[in-house]
Amino acid sequence: MMKLFYLHGFNSGSKPRAERIRLLQNKEFEVVCLDYDSSAIFPLLVEYFDRMLLEYKGNDIGFVGTSLGGFWANFLGDRYGCGWVSINPSLVPSASLKKYLGKALTNYVSGEKWVLGEDVPDSYSIAFQLNVDGLVILDKGDEVIDSVVTIEKLDGTGVEVISYEGGGHQFDHWKEAVEEISFHFNSRLIGVGGEFNG
Repeated sequence: MMKLFYLHGFNSGSKPRAERIRLLQNKEFEVVCLDYDSSAIFPLLVEYFDRMLLEYKGNDIGFVGTSLGGFWANFLGDRYGCGWVSINPSLVPSASLKKYLGKALTNYVSGEKWVLGEDVPDSYSIAFQLNVDGLVILDKGDEVIDSVVTIEKLDGTGVEVISYEGGGHQFDHWKEAVEEISFHFNSRLIGVGGEFNG
């Protein structure tokens, strides 16, 4: 059975009982929520993910993420040589995170209050990887990340893009998208097995 790691968005946390997880789990995948700290700098998060995922090296794994988690799904899929799906992703975290600098934030899941430091967006030295095989799924009504800009940036790169009318940044089309996600992993990526590139 393929193991899918789900990565939440910025300033959030895992909700294993959320509908999106249940819908993914109902397919032939085992879904594992992979929590990470949005306030951590990029290099520390890379080290963290490497530690968390070491035991899965060489196994059938894939990544699904939303928003900043969509960036990480893309990055980790490229790093470990396996499949990924990014939903309403942040393509350039160094830019998209800057609008939160200095603002008082409250984590959507834990309720923890915190302030984003300048070192976090500045630490994201790379952007979305465009030379890897994956799937991007968008809600055109995303009020946080402009879907038109995302589509334009991905046009001609070889990255497959599926978009739904309406919706929002929280993504309203999980029931439809889960079929696309299942098809994507089953038809193209199952059996690839991750190998660490770094």
